[in-house]
Amino acid sequence: MKKWIDGKTIVITGASSGIGKELAKLFITKNNCRVIGVARNKEKMEKFVAELGESAKNFEYKLFDVSQEQNWIDFASSLQTSVDMLINNAGVFYKFDNFLNVPAEQGKKIMDINFYSVVYGCRSFLPITNCIVNICSSDALLSVAGTNYYGASKCAVKGFTQSLVSEFPKKYIACILPGFTKTELFRDIDFTSKEARLLNKFTSTCEKISKKIYKSIIKKKRYKVIGYDAKIFNLLSKLNANGGAKLVNSILQKTKLDMFSTIVKQ
Repeated sequence: MKKWIDGKTIVITGASSGIGKELAKLFITKNNCRVIGVARNKEKMEKFVAELGESAKNFEYKLFDVSQEQNWIDFASSLQTSVDMLINNAGVFYKFDNFLNVPAEQGKKIMDINFYSVVYGCRSFLPITNCIVNICSSDALLSVAGTNYYGASKCAVKGFTQSLVSEFPKKYIACILPGFTKTELFRDIDFTSKEARLLNKFTSTCEKISKKIYKSIIKKKRYKVIGYDAKIFNLLSKLNANGGAKLVNSILQKTKLDMFSTIVKQ
C-alpha cells in the first residue's frame, strides 16, 4: 500500500548516528525517500554512506553546525530541490550534574544546539515545506535532577512546537518525546562498568525507539510519547509533577552511582 511519505525528500539533523541515522535508513529502505542528512562529522557520514550500500544513491549529506542561524539560511538557499519534511533531531547532553557545577557557557551551548537549532531550522523551512517533526525528550515531561539545561532545552522545544501546531494548522508539525535511548547523546560521559550496566537496563535500543518514531510520523501523529519510561514520566507529571520528580530523584540517589553523586547539594 502506497504511503504518503513514499518518494519524498527529507532533511534529518543529527543523521550521522543514533536516532537520526536509524530514521534515515528506515525512510530510505522502506519508502524510497531521498534523505539529506545534516551533521558535523564527515568521517561518520562517510561510514554511514558505506553502510547504506546501493541505497546510498538516495542519501546525501551536508556538514554544518546547526546551532548557527546563518548556516541554516545558507543551507536552505543552496537546496536544488524541494524538501517535503524536516526532522530536527540533533541534540547534546554532557553529564548529570548540579546546576551550580555547570559553566554558563556549557549551558548556553546546550540551549543553542538543542533548542535554537530547532528554531533556526523551523524558521528556514516553514516557508518551503509542509512537514516538520521536532524530536524532543521525556525530560520535557518530568525533568530529572542533574539535567537542568538539557531539561530546559527540551521543555522549550515542546512548548515551541505546540505553539507552531496552533499557528500553522494546515501543516503537519509534530513533537515526539522519546524516553532514555542508547545513543551517542551520552558520548561525553565516562561511565563506570556499573553505570553502563544500569544505562543498558533502563534505556531502550536506538533501533526500537526509531521504529516507533518512524511509525508515528507515518501516521502523522502530532504529539507522541515513546518508551515505557517516558510514559511513566508522562503519567507522573499529570498526577503530581513535583512529587513525581521527587520520587525519580530519590531513586537516582539510592543507586549510589558516581554519575549521580554531585546532583544534590546538601
